[in-house]
This record gives sequence, C-alpha cells and structure tokens, in this order.
Amino acid sequence: MPRIHDDHFACVFYLYPSEDSAEKGEKTGGTGFFVKLQPDPESTARHFAVTNRHVIDGGSVVMRVQRADGSIEVFDTLERDWICHKTDDLAALECRAPIVNAETFAIDVEDFLVPEWIEAHRIGPGDETFSIGRVMNVEGKLRNTPAVRFGNISQVGGEPFVVDSAGWKRPQESIL
Repeated sequence: MPRIHDDHFACVFYLYPSEDSAEKGEKTGGTGFFVKLQPDPESTARHFAVTNRHVIDGGSVVMRVQRADGSIEVFDTLERDWICHKTDDLAALECRAPIVNAETFAIDVEDFLVPEWIEAHRIGPGDETFSIGRVMNVEGKLRNTPAVRFGNISQVGGEPFVVDSAGWKRPQESIL
C-alpha cells in the first residue's frame, strides 16, 4: 500500500465530553473526520463533521481540532445540532467558521465509496483498506496524533448485521 497522504491526517478531529477533558487530552470520547460537499464548482462548499452516533449519544460533543500550524483549538458544540442517523451508527454536524477554515482539509463526498463504484471496480474480500483515527493511549495530549490502521475487506454485501455499541443496537449495512 502506498504512503498515506498527510492531508488525510489533517481531516481528523477528536471528541470529548468537556472542554477541560479536550484541553487535557484525556482518554475519553471519540474521533471523527471532516467531509466537504460541493455539488458544483459554482456553489459554496459545505463542511460537515462526521462521527459515530454512539459517541454523540454518550455526550462527547466538544471538538478538538488540529490546525496547520500545530496548534489545537477546542470547540463546544451542542448535542441537539448533531444529526444522528435513525438506523446506522452515524452522526454529522454542519460546520462553519471558526471550526472549519481555509486550512481545514476535508474528504470530498464525491470520493465516498458507493454501490455502483463497488460493482464497477469489483471491490470485495481481499482488497486493501485503511482507516485513520484516534487510538486511546497514543492519541497525543498536546496535539492530535491520529494513527493509521491497515487491513483488508473481508465481506461486502449480504444482510445487515446488528451493531451493539454503548447500549445502541440496530441492524446496519456495512463493509467488513
């Protein structure tokens, strides 16, 4: 697998239950990433923070964002502003300045894996994949230092399986 581009690390943020825990870098909360939605080149891009629903339901709504200069900024969001998916373990928050700014990197929604692309490119078991996010105990106290995990797809399609996380149980269509 080729080296992971630095921009991918820049789209990661951490979530904490309080501003104090975010500033101290405590071992609690979760992780997420920024997404950009720009339907056409003429329109203004909209940015979203994306994480797991169980993280938001657990009260971790304070974001710690790493800036390009290495500094950390902490933003308190409101749980009610997060849009939680009804059946999948997914939550999103539309972000505006100062959370996102000119230096914030975001994954373009156009780069998301969709069923048509999976079929056209025969994506399936054995294909390489990676994820970037927070790993407790090595996430960094003074700055966000996300880790990369590598693996292979083991299953595509089939019936949804039940996700059991923090007391939240629902069937979810997934790629394993």
